[in-house]
Amino acid sequence: MKIHFPVAKIFFASLNIGLIIFALSWIKISDRLLPNAVNVICYHDITPNPSSQWGRTPDDLKADFNIIKNNNINVISLNTLINSILNGNSLPERWVVLTFDDVTKGQYEYARPLLKEYNFPATFYAPTDLVDSGKPVIDEYTGIMTWQELEELVSDGFHVASHSHTHKDLSYLSESMLKDEIRESQFLLNTNLGLDAVDFALPFGLYSLEQEKYFKEMRIRSIALTTTDHGDGDPDLIKIRRFEVKADTKSNKILKIILGN
Repeated sequence: MKIHFPVAKIFFASLNIGLIIFALSWIKISDRLLPNAVNVICYHDITPNPSSQWGRTPDDLKADFNIIKNNNINVISLNTLINSILNGNSLPERWVVLTFDDVTKGQYEYARPLLKEYNFPATFYAPTDLVDSGKPVIDEYTGIMTWQELEELVSDGFHVASHSHTHKDLSYLSESMLKDEIRESQFLLNTNLGLDAVDFALPFGLYSLEQEKYFKEMRIRSIALTTTDHGDGDPDLIKIRRFEVKADTKSNKILKIILGN
């Protein structure tokens, strides 16, 4: 029986080493995932008269901003967050990232001046074909920004990124169709705004894990989702999980979500 003791010790030592390696690999994966899904907020249309669940009034948006400011929550840029994930840069104890999908006219008219008043950074995700055509994502929106208005956002210091080209559900697209969506969007953002578009918001928050390699091949460094959990996927493609604010979302709920209460 004694003959087997060294073998057992070697087995358990190997097992422990295996567990350590697994733990370290998980740390590497989690470093590429947003540590807390609710620290990134997603808005859609901003309008005094919301006609869909995706509209939020300017007064409610201002209340959101006030509660963020009054509770000493640092509004950081998406780029600051991504650099933290990539390079291990420290973040404030309390932080939030503000994002706006679909670049509606109401965002330009109401969110832009409020963001400037509060000195908050923000990212605006643009579906480029719809900007070209002047057709909003849904008819209930206040409209869609022009390239000139998006250029003003860039001049203001805001971040404009890709929300695909045609705002289709990408999860059903073939490799070539998906790459076209990314390529056309990147081309138009570069041509019209001089931007190197490497951050991407998924229409409807949908995609398939099998498509991640295509995003990487198109030089996309981050994809913004909603709260849907698609799994870890490729550790080198950053997933930005976001809480979507709707017309009836209370500002206090946003605060609780940011603080993890």
